Amino acid sequence: LQALANTYDAMNKPEKAYLYSTEVDSFCKTNPTNLAICQGIGLLKGNILLKMGEDSAAEQTFLEFENYILEKTGTKQNPQFAKAQYSLANIYVNEGRYEKAEAVCLEDCDIFSALYGNTNPEYLDFLGYLGLIYLETSKFDKAFGIFKQIRETRETLNPESMIYYNLSNSLSEYYHKTGQIDSARVAYRLQMESLPYNF
Repeated sequence: LQALANTYDAMNKPEKAYLYSTEVDSFCKTNPTNLAICQGIGLLKGNILLKMGEDSAAEQTFLEFENYILEKTGTKQNPQFAKAQYSLANIYVNEGRYEKAEAVCLEDCDIFSALYGNTNPEYLDFLGYLGLIYLETSKFDKAFGIFKQIRETRETLNPESMIYYNLSNSLSEYYHKTGQIDSARVAYRLQMESLPYNF
């Protein structure tokens, strides 16, 4: 059933994928013996709901999934938990709930930093997303601090990640508009470095 859910999701047939993911989810709630399967299906079900435009249901699914992780493992230090947090942050950003998105991303960064260290590509992706949230809320000094941290460790960042490009692009525009030309040059140069990967 889980394989069918994944297959239909990959085929961009979210309604059928959701049907099978719900069956697996129901099984997990009554037979929670395979933690790996139950963790995976919780994330899949939430992401399918997002594709269907059901943001409220997706949010509830991710929150229930996080509670499941805490109940079964007793800790938030879990990559699946962090991925659910990332999805929640996306929902909050799309709805303009930036305070909640910021809090979730900060917690995400702490989790991935504890699990993998501060140079892990996924940690840097989460950190970059936090930087974009700071830009949206006009916290430019915090955004630039994150930008510099990513710049210092960018050799470990996935070169195809749009996070680095988006962050440098937004910062370069901000510094150019506010007359901070030296900072704008740095941001533009690093933005250009990512162009071959993203375009």
